[in-house]
Amino acid sequence: MKSISIISASFSAFMKNPAGFVLYLVLYGVCSIVAFGAAMGATFLVTYLGVIDKALEGQVTFMVATLAIFAVIWLVFLLMVAGLKAAFFRALYEAGRGGGMGLIQFLEYTAHKALPVFGIELGLLVLFAVFMAPAGLSMVFVKSDIATYGLAALGALAFSIVSLFFWFAVPAIVLDNESSIGSVVRSAKTVLSNPVDFVVLVIALFVINAASLITIVGPFLVMPQVIAYSTMLFYSQMKKS
Repeated sequence: MKSISIISASFSAFMKNPAGFVLYLVLYGVCSIVAFGAAMGATFLVTYLGVIDKALEGQVTFMVATLAIFAVIWLVFLLMVAGLKAAFFRALYEAGRGGGMGLIQFLEYTAHKALPVFGIELGLLVLFAVFMAPAGLSMVFVKSDIATYGLAALGALAFSIVSLFFWFAVPAIVLDNESSIGSVVRSAKTVLSNPVDFVVLVIALFVINAASLITIVGPFLVMPQVIAYSTMLFYSQMKKS
């Protein structure tokens, strides 16, 4: 199976350059935490300083204005994390091939690829909202716990299945410079043209990740890179076949 050989190659790449792989994970994590802290700080400032209430001078309600600004703050956060994700995938791919990225390159790449990856993340959020909407409507109008939980479970299952077609969207952006929509189309084509290998890849990574839970460092310092690198490697190889 190609998927098994790809996962094996990913572990081999990690073992050849563990310091580099861990470095990029730490860089990704630290930058994400900083972005989260900035978003939280902005949220608290908006809440406690009454900036919006003073600025709008009663033209709209305080709650509506605050929610609008909160949405902007957290969308900017999502934009930054999206760019960091692209840089993380690219850095790992380079590290696995014996190269690497410096801090400035990492941040520049983050800014360069933030928008297309942000489009993917936003699309997934919209899809999640759509699939979970029946459960929300049931909670408000039907008021039946059984119906609400059942619809929520079905919505979550449907979202999980559909989101699999987004699996290679980031690699398509990183390796082929695709747009948000183009990357999703390319990702879906990759999944549909290699369904058996893809299913094996997902199941194998899930099983290995679950097994790594018995260790201390596996789920945190090894598997994130192996999953990301396997995704990049699978997309790269399937594109050539």
